[in-house]
Amino acid sequence: MFKKNIKLYYFTLIISFITLLFYHLPFYKFVCDNINIKTLHGSILLISLSILALVLNAFVFYIGLYLLRSIGKWILVLLFNINAIVVYFVNTYGVIIDKSMIGNVLNTNFEESSSFFSFTLVLYLLFIGILPSILLFRFTIVYPRVK
Repeated sequence: MFKKNIKLYYFTLIISFITLLFYHLPFYKFVCDNINIKTLHGSILLISLSILALVLNAFVFYIGLYLLRSIGKWILVLLFNINAIVVYFVNTYGVIIDKSMIGNVLNTNFEESSSFFSFTLVLYLLFIGILPSILLFRFTIVYPRVK
């Protein structure tokens, strides 16, 4: 079904598109709520933000996978699963995750944090965290040679 060997730049474009599709949805909801996308300027802004996010994600993934060959996929797995949890909290509770919230998460006890556990969180983690992570390991990356 899938091609086993894939070049690094194709792989990073695929991963960037998956990231754009799954994890940037709250961002696009915010943009569509705050601009008029029916106008030419709004449409150009939405398209340019999509292209910019796709290219920048692909660039970061390319550099990361090229430099961290052996652990690059594992870092992407961790990133996908953390992004799935963050997207769940952004969509469900309407919060924006920043440094102070990360500090609050680390200082929370189990009784407080267990109240946020739900079946929907498990679905988010399964469908937009674990399944894309499994797809990462279906491919063998062909790295370019240093010239």
